[in-house]
Amino acid sequence: MPELPDVLVCGVGGALGEAWMRGLLNGMADGAGLDLRRCEHFVGSSAGSIVTAVLAAGERPDAGARAAAAWGDAADETPIPSAIRPSPARRPAPPGAPAPRC
Repeated sequence: MPELPDVLVCGVGGALGEAWMRGLLNGMADGAGLDLRRCEHFVGSSAGSIVTAVLAAGERPDAGARAAAAWGDAADETPIPSAIRPSPARRPAPPGAPAPRC
């Protein structure tokens, strides 16, 4: 049986990276019998911080996968109202110009 690391470090990758890490770690748990929740320390950046927080809380790597999929499905189906769409970038005012009114 493979040895459990003292520190588990997970990196960045956005939603895709989070899904990839969850899948990899879940596969390691199922295939090699590694319970990564038992690591002494967890380090994560961006998507990795989400994955390591799940493990540090004592949950399996796939915890929250159903909720994440539901959020992704809802985001694909929800139109963005024109009132909250980003506006084109504005140039900064020249020095000494009055501040714009809101």
